[in-house]
Amino acid sequence: MQLLEDYYRIRTTYQHIPLHQGMTISIDQLTELLCCTDRNTKLIIRKLVDQGLIRWVPGIGRGNRSQLFFLVELGDIYQKIAKELVYQGKIKDALALHHTYKKTLPLAHEQFQNWFDTQFGYQQDLCNNKPHDTLRLRYDDVFNIVDPIHMYLRSDCHVVMQITDTLLHYEPRTMSTRAHLAHHVESSEDGRIWSFYLCRGVQFHDGKELDAQDVLYTFERVQQENSPYTWMTEIIETMDVLDAYTLRIQLAYPCYWFDRFVCSPHLSIMQEHAARRSQMNGRNHLIGTGPFRLVRNDESMVVLEAFSSYFRERALLDRVEIWIVPTYEDTIDSQESTYDLQSVPSVDQDALCQVGIEGDRRTARMECNITFLSFQQMREGVLSSPYFRQALSLILDAKHLILEVGGERAETTDRFFSHELLGMDGSEVGRVMGGNIEEMAELAQSVRHLLLQSNYQGETLRLYTFKEEDHRQDGEWIKARCAKYGIKLEVFHFSTEELLTPERIREADLIHDSATIGEDVELSVLHLLLSGNSFLHQHFNEEQREFIQQTAQKLYATKDRRERYEIWEDAEGHLLTKYGYLPLYRNLITMRSQPALTGVTINAQGWVDYYKLWMKKM
Repeated sequence: MQLLEDYYRIRTTYQHIPLHQGMTISIDQLTELLCCTDRNTKLIIRKLVDQGLIRWVPGIGRGNRSQLFFLVELGDIYQKIAKELVYQGKIKDALALHHTYKKTLPLAHEQFQNWFDTQFGYQQDLCNNKPHDTLRLRYDDVFNIVDPIHMYLRSDCHVVMQITDTLLHYEPRTMSTRAHLAHHVESSEDGRIWSFYLCRGVQFHDGKELDAQDVLYTFERVQQENSPYTWMTEIIETMDVLDAYTLRIQLAYPCYWFDRFVCSPHLSIMQEHAARRSQMNGRNHLIGTGPFRLVRNDESMVVLEAFSSYFRERALLDRVEIWIVPTYEDTIDSQESTYDLQSVPSVDQDALCQVGIEGDRRTARMECNITFLSFQQMREGVLSSPYFRQALSLILDAKHLILEVGGERAETTDRFFSHELLGMDGSEVGRVMGGNIEEMAELAQSVRHLLLQSNYQGETLRLYTFKEEDHRQDGEWIKARCAKYGIKLEVFHFSTEELLTPERIREADLIHDSATIGEDVELSVLHLLLSGNSFLHQHFNEEQREFIQQTAQKLYATKDRRERYEIWEDAEGHLLTKYGYLPLYRNLITMRSQPALTGVTINAQGWVDYYKLWMKKM
């Protein structure tokens, strides 16, 4: 890339000289232009000649100047170098170069962007005279945490689920578990003793056979390494390895649906030695038993390759590449022709809305994840007043957010645990309708009264959120909406790593986030309320935390699903009457895929399951 920069300096200075037309120039002139020594200038000239960028005819005799011929336009060499970097897998370097010359070489920049966008989707090559299928996708950030017990983002979780397996799988249609790494599970009548019987011959990606000691290590590691998901294993009283393929767990108190806990990706089974290698070598060496093995994870891409010895059927794809394509702040280029990693968040195929378009297939679905606001209640301040939190809840009516900001925002919601997410008939429908003048006047009067009761003194509050565009848009709308009612708010944007630090969470008066509601709704909401890295959990006061802990134990000990749902409704109703948090809306997500791409099944977190994808010849 330095060679391109050197050529750029010379060519832009003499851009009026046509290609292949000689011009006279001295070494001293080039040395001054390149800001280097005579010796380095001669080295640069030699490299430019060797690369076929210039022709150089040295002057013969003292005082005779040399002849320089330009052979290649800047835009052409820029595209050549950028494409070579892509072919070498150096996506980060290629995109940095691409961004550098955006304004100075606009035509070449656009041409490279068009070519780059064609690299995504399904690709097929021949390997040993057999088709080798690759699915190439894009994502806007690196995958920093590919460790089941520490991951937070849905994207990290998605990649981990391709590499690892859990003891059981949750089946949303029957709301029960089914065999996976464990072919059989038994529980005592009192719900305290659980026995798991492992499949035999299951291999990790490094060839080691799975045994009960690996399962024991996995569950112990959650406690020993201070995982935010310790609530799932802290109810375990003892664990005993009965033989290589049998593990017995005794719980401290009854939990009639503990089998669903072990379906969580955060309890994906790892082996001790592989986990230690992962810790030593960084994020590149997560070793699981899943259908794909991780062969690369850096700032340019994540690469997954099919694991030929997978204990179920081998994946139909040979390779998945996820290129890291960051969004620069000054970038407004459309990425409509590329394939994003995220897709439709549902497994309910009956509810999918397919819209045919030329070239690609689109699938739309109302997602399960819920955007919400968390209120800081662990320290003194105006947010500790339920009157102020109620005022914010009235002001920040999500129907106005959806109407005014638009985008993928589609449906309001007033709770996390809803009949709709459970696939049941419910009375709550998130209709989006505007308010009339009388309603607005009543709202203003109610807000003024609540602000007086809260003793709000005009102090500026801090709203923390992520850097992505949808978070920025929501943040600005919330700030403007609060300003209409005299509430001062400043919005701050952070990377995921920074926002998850305890210091940032304590500083924030409000945090804007999206709650992951997966296939198992009950487990998802428990994660939201109990996990140590949950903004809600960290913002709840001690009284709320104690209430949630007591509610959780009631839920564990309740076998009947309908009875549990009543407990859930009462518990969330209690939290909402205290205005402990504010659910806002759900998105309508659209996925793009090639028409011949077959086996597309979407998990509840919004991602395509790569395991059964394959390309049909059209």
